[in-house]
Amino acid sequence: MSQSCCERLNPHTRSPPKGYDKCQCYGGELRYIMKTLLYATDLTSRADRALERACRIAIRQRAKLHIVYVATSSAEDLAARNKELDDQIKEQLIEIAGPDAALPDYVIHADIGDPVRMIVAKIAELDPDLAVLGQSDDVAATEVFQGTSTDQIVSKTNHPVLVVRRPVFGDYRKAIVAFDHSLGARRAFEYAMQLAPENQMTIAKVIPDIAETPDALRNAHDMVAGHIDAIIQQHADETGAWAKPDIHLLRGRINEALHDAVLAEEPDLVACGRTQKTGLKVYVLGSTASYLLGHLTCDVLIL
Repeated sequence: MSQSCCERLNPHTRSPPKGYDKCQCYGGELRYIMKTLLYATDLTSRADRALERACRIAIRQRAKLHIVYVATSSAEDLAARNKELDDQIKEQLIEIAGPDAALPDYVIHADIGDPVRMIVAKIAELDPDLAVLGQSDDVAATEVFQGTSTDQIVSKTNHPVLVVRRPVFGDYRKAIVAFDHSLGARRAFEYAMQLAPENQMTIAKVIPDIAETPDALRNAHDMVAGHIDAIIQQHADETGAWAKPDIHLLRGRINEALHDAVLAEEPDLVACGRTQKTGLKVYVLGSTASYLLGHLTCDVLIL
């Protein structure tokens, strides 16, 4: 029995939601949120995790992939780095998609300079729908791809960023979305649906300690459920295949409550929104996004 093109590209993927792009498998209009991806690498072994994740997303979304490598030394041979990256990317795409599948387009951008500044500039120039950052196992490079430098990259762009920390064993299987009815939280849920359509998803809403009466808890749950249902309806395919996520109401301080929920649920992806643009027109990480980015060991999606 022959496979459809989507099944051949990713056997773990089901039908994407209804939208705009034509697909011969389903004969209908299919919507993909992510048309362009950017993957920033330092060419260390742990960065391979982010490359595999970026390739999987590019294949699923049929997105163009931009690979950005910034050398810190002028002594580096950028032509050799380009060749190394090209071989690595082709091998990864073929391994995931299969030898006979159509592979997504990709472009390599190699340069010399300050990694944080140049990655941020490249994100602004290429305008990707998602930037994927890896975690380095090199002590010096860790300053770029971990901790405060990751915060810098995320805070200096308004684009969605996925920070990949764990080894990749396939598509995401369990996700938690921090939800507060904001635009960022809505986008976090929409992206999570696309990144992990078959996963076990939990919507985590932190409520004040004062909202402990049965009526208050029921109203809080119904508000979240109504908002989530409306989002799903806008993205549902013709078969209504999108499963409704679980809704968990959490009590306590926002950061600690979400952190405790992650420790209890052990997801491989956590998604949350960031603060909006400030009066100084600078994008900044909110305290919750920054806290989760700094404390979690799973992959983190910031929108």
